Amino acid sequence: MDLFIEHPVLGDLSEEQINDYLRDINAADEIRHRLGASYGAAGQALGFLDFGAQIWRCTNHHFGFIDHQRQQNERLQIIPANTMAPDSSLRNARIKVTLDKLRVAKYPGGGEHTILFDFFGRNQVDKETEDLHYNSTYRVRDGDSAGINGYPIFVNLTVGNDGVAFRCSTVNVQSDLDERLASVFDSDVFRQGLTLTTNAQPALRPFVEMANGVVKNILARNKSRRVQDFSLGLDFAPSATAAKLREGSYVVVQAPEDRWSWSQWSYDQQSARVARSETKPGDVDTPIYNYIIFSIARMS
Repeated sequence: MDLFIEHPVLGDLSEEQINDYLRDINAADEIRHRLGASYGAAGQALGFLDFGAQIWRCTNHHFGFIDHQRQQNERLQIIPANTMAPDSSLRNARIKVTLDKLRVAKYPGGGEHTILFDFFGRNQVDKETEDLHYNSTYRVRDGDSAGINGYPIFVNLTVGNDGVAFRCSTVNVQSDLDERLASVFDSDVFRQGLTLTTNAQPALRPFVEMANGVVKNILARNKSRRVQDFSLGLDFAPSATAAKLREGSYVVVQAPEDRWSWSQWSYDQQSARVARSETKPGDVDTPIYNYIIFSIARMS
């Protein structure tokens, strides 16, 4: 069952719904920015600052890939995830999926954001499937990243004959009650990720259903809204447009289609961040967009 079918991301809401949401979370500055965008020069003359559409309104995501095994430089090239060759030896293999970075360039509201992270995957064993949700919460300010690296999401996930598919959502949690509900995901039980076996595990089902119930309760309130949502299928087909499955890191950037090109960005190992490959005077070295990095490694 789709947890989020009744809860669209902010970018899919109407202008009136977004304004109502910003009022609910007391984001007065962002309402002024939106008025400035609506009234153009006249709005700016009245003191309404227009910095363009808020980046959290974008529903598009770009998918990049870092191949650690074939690069030795401090700056690693990021390529579109549809352009590399798949690793067919991963078919029916077991993999580990880790969360390496959650970068918040801008989320609605001010101060420190409580972000509920939901990552969906499907374990394919013995001609059976297990639908899995990994949940965790992070507290991050705009322009900063969550204090995580290599956090396990799924351990021993079995790849299907046709590959694997993931779906990720982030929720901007804005009320004290919702934060208390979300705090259950701060426990070690959730933090250690979901460790799977070579057989389907019926005991996992109530655990996952309990987590889903907490997420649905949080989303049922107006002050908690989804900001990012993407689905990524990784397979072995020789397609020019589909993302491929390999060991390495996947970088997912929330940015408009016409404002992002992987050729302009690389991964700086020293600072553990996405950075502009070549800078000119006045260039911003860090992306102005939200992004997530997760990695896939074969289990021995």
